[in-house]
Amino acid sequence: MSSAATVHQWHLANGWAGIGYHYLIRKDGTIERGRPRDTVGAHCYGENWHSIGVNIVGNFEVAMPTDAQLDAAERLVARLCQMYGLRPGSRTIKGHRDFNATACPGQNLYDMLPDVIAGVGEIMAFHYRWFSHDEELTDEFGVRHSRALLDKKKEPAQPTKYARGEIASMIVALAAFCYGFWTGIAPFILFGAAFLIYEVRRIMPAVFGPVGVPIANVMRGFSIVTLFGAVLLLFL
Repeated sequence: MSSAATVHQWHLANGWAGIGYHYLIRKDGTIERGRPRDTVGAHCYGENWHSIGVNIVGNFEVAMPTDAQLDAAERLVARLCQMYGLRPGSRTIKGHRDFNATACPGQNLYDMLPDVIAGVGEIMAFHYRWFSHDEELTDEFGVRHSRALLDKKKEPAQPTKYARGEIASMIVALAAFCYGFWTGIAPFILFGAAFLIYEVRRIMPAVFGPVGVPIANVMRGFSIVTLFGAVLLLFL
């Protein structure tokens, strides 16, 4: 039966820096560590830099994962979601074939992925309901969790703080905008507006939550167009 040590030797033979997965789940449900979590994996071409690779041992084009493997996968992924502040779903828990042209993880396991995701959600909901608010427990993966920690992850981010230099620059931009508005010099108005809009857009996600992200993107595009307009007026 494949183990993390065996896969490590296989991947070394491929010329890689050891096992490409961060975790491996054996047939009996044993979870073995591969690469450290803070190390970029080699499990999904083009997506390694922002993902954690979990290998469930087996050929799931012809076989089915064991109940022990599915249970271990749900527990492991639930802990990873807690650790990284992720909400379990089809956007955060994916199969290899979602990114690359491959049969991995096998059709039988891939078809069960929605059930795995649902199981992960149930585990996370269980931890939230039954742990006392201030009680902190450390699980077998070394992850601390409590209702207080989960609540903290749900709190909206605080507005971005600006450095003194950025505040000074914004004051100068505001002065330029006011001067241009007072004197009717259009480039001053546009330069000041472009800089102010670009800086203020940073706090939109913190102020408005998820809705603030598209608002910030629109503000960034508008500020760039405004800057180009100021440059054109300056040289016309």
